[in-house]
Amino acid sequence: MAGSGGGAAGANQGGATTCEVGEAQNPAAPGSLNLFGQIAYFDLGAALPAGHYRVTYVDGCGKYSSAQAWAIHAYADGSIAWWLGSTSGNKLVLLPGTSGIFEGQGGYTDFEACVAANALLAPIEFDFAGGVLGVWVSDDNYYDNVAGLNGRNPVWKLTLLNGACD
Repeated sequence: MAGSGGGAAGANQGGATTCEVGEAQNPAAPGSLNLFGQIAYFDLGAALPAGHYRVTYVDGCGKYSSAQAWAIHAYADGSIAWWLGSTSGNKLVLLPGTSGIFEGQGGYTDFEACVAANALLAPIEFDFAGGVLGVWVSDDNYYDNVAGLNGRNPVWKLTLLNGACD
């Protein structure tokens, strides 16, 4: 699910059309943790139209080292965190997710508790000028990270709120 295509149109309140662009999930796994620094694109890297978008957490958690707890972001300030952008290094929108590397400070010792906490978070809406979009993690050392259980790295869904699917 490194970047699944979308295309499902739906009706929004007021008759506006929405478009489910799809989901993006980084494919990093034990033995390939450096992939966390690479971007995983929505809609397989196709250029997206300009518009008003919503990004929603779907599933998964990770750790920034084996001694730490499950979370999405290490720090709420976004310094070590998951970002939405056009390339790795482009910090367009801090993705929805819990922050904290230790239990009791925003992190979770139980993977499923982390997933449940993130499922309660509100999506984030933003305006985008158009182009490619994907997810990537900003970190200073990817090799000590821990991938999500059974390949369940964090996943986000992207929806175009004011336009139709092509």
